[in-house]
Amino acid sequence: MTRRYTVLLSLALAASMATAQERVRFEIEMNSWDPDLTGQIKIVEQGIGDNIDLAGDLALASDRVNDLRITFHPSARTEIRLARMPIASAGDNIASRTIEFAGETFTVSSRVVSQFDLDYVRAGFAWQFLSSDDRRFRIGPLIEIKGFQGDASLAAPDLGAPVSVSQNFEVAYPAAGVAIDLEPSQRVHVFGEFAALVGTDAGDQTDFEVGIRVPLWGAVTGQAGYRSITIDVTDQDDAVNIDMDSVFFGLGLRF
Repeated sequence: MTRRYTVLLSLALAASMATAQERVRFEIEMNSWDPDLTGQIKIVEQGIGDNIDLAGDLALASDRVNDLRITFHPSARTEIRLARMPIASAGDNIASRTIEFAGETFTVSSRVVSQFDLDYVRAGFAWQFLSSDDRRFRIGPLIEIKGFQGDASLAAPDLGAPVSVSQNFEVAYPAAGVAIDLEPSQRVHVFGEFAALVGTDAGDQTDFEVGIRVPLWGAVTGQAGYRSITIDVTDQDDAVNIDMDSVFFGLGLRF
């Protein structure tokens, strides 16, 4: 496996040095960030379920989040993107109030162990038809399909009759926004985007990010910026309301 990565990187570097002035057609990026996970979740079964504060009730703490992004540029003003961001968080807390979740009741002063996992995937197309003649400035609409697959589980293992419950959820929504790129020089690339759900009354979900990308060595690039994600969606009696924001850092390959 290591040898394959070495060959791939060597080919990418050679191609980059030989065609340094050609347009980038393919990008692979891995970004890492450490956001605070705040918000509420409500899962109702048999009429039992209330709003649970992820930080206050469950003391959830998220692991470092890594996301993979693959971008293909069919032309100088268009891009097709696939991205995946798995989010995992766990908590272990003494309940300061009675909690109702997915048909089960967790009484006050009981120990509640929780796990919340969310797999966030996106597929998008951007058409930056407004651009300068040299294409150093580009802006245009962004259209995406956003999918969420998650699992939330709570357990009270120390009770005489232990309680444990888990609930899965899976949704997909269309989104639209704007993508902007600015390249003041060959070594500096400023980028930003915003997208929100459209065509659904299930709630709101917004993505915002802004950052800067610079070449490091050959085809290898480095980037850093700020990202904010808000999820506020409902499905009948169930609801998920999550906020995450933090700076991010990453590396990429450009062909």
